[in-house]
Amino acid sequence: MRSRTLALVLILAGPFTADLWATTQQGSGNKTEINEFFELHSGFWLNLHHFLYLQAVLATPGARKDGAIAVNRTLPVRQWTSEQRAKWDKALAYYRQFGNSDPLWDGALVTANYELSDAGNSSSLDGRRLTPEMRTSLEEAAPVYRALWWNDQDRQNRQWIERASLLVRRYGKNLSARIASVYRTQWPTHKIPVEVVLYANWAGAYTTTNDTLITLSSVDPANQGDAALEILFHEASHALIGSLQEALSNQCKLQAVTLKPTTLWHAILFYTTGALVREQLPGYTPVADSIGLWARAWPMYIGPLKADWQPYLDAKVSFDSAVTSLIKDVGHRQ
Repeated sequence: MRSRTLALVLILAGPFTADLWATTQQGSGNKTEINEFFELHSGFWLNLHHFLYLQAVLATPGARKDGAIAVNRTLPVRQWTSEQRAKWDKALAYYRQFGNSDPLWDGALVTANYELSDAGNSSSLDGRRLTPEMRTSLEEAAPVYRALWWNDQDRQNRQWIERASLLVRRYGKNLSARIASVYRTQWPTHKIPVEVVLYANWAGAYTTTNDTLITLSSVDPANQGDAALEILFHEASHALIGSLQEALSNQCKLQAVTLKPTTLWHAILFYTTGALVREQLPGYTPVADSIGLWARAWPMYIGPLKADWQPYLDAKVSFDSAVTSLIKDVGHRQ
């Protein structure tokens, strides 16, 4: 099994350059772009799985369709044969049970992500830990997907990988060092695996951390341009914030307060990665600002982050001082 560690987009055009793909591994038939920090893949089986998941989300009343509708609009019109349509509808009938599920949390989808990531572009799913129904659905839908969509989607994924890799090679060394220092940890010594798909989930990207793997969308508008650098290092940061989460929890206990909402750690992660990318790219607009995330999700946190956390990023106060001030300003008395 390929080792894993760690994981919102415009279709980026441009020809591939031969020297960009520093190392290409064929392991299971899946080409892999490797740089100093990440292994980026565009694998057939995982893309098929997420494409069926996309169709299930669109077909499910009440499902969270953030991004799904926009991604669906990018799809070219294809002509089906009756046989192709019948096979696809059969696979989709199975996948509709996941229309209201999030692949970050649903156990069956989490397992499928790992197994299909390892499957890469293999000719079959032999030996994969999938339910018989999922395996049959995928294998029966595979010829239809390959004939109608795969080539275009794989090309879009690889174009995104190409552009993102250029950014990582240019800024990754400084950015990874800053992130590790901020969270008082070490950057992983292994490459972080990233699966690039047309549609990931409602958020455009997610990271499973029980055996950490980043999955992200190559066409979600929030993952485009320079934001590709932020989304990669944002997702990677999910594996580095253990000490931060522990410090926040301890300080809440010391001050006898609670957090509402409890996702202050994630707000810090968004703020930090955006601010550190802006250090490397003056004038850059962080993703949370560009998509209005502060107003929608964390209006109570953005002011204290600027007042209490930014001075820590600027090396004006210590980590402990920043955490203490932050909890004092946002905590609710129990």
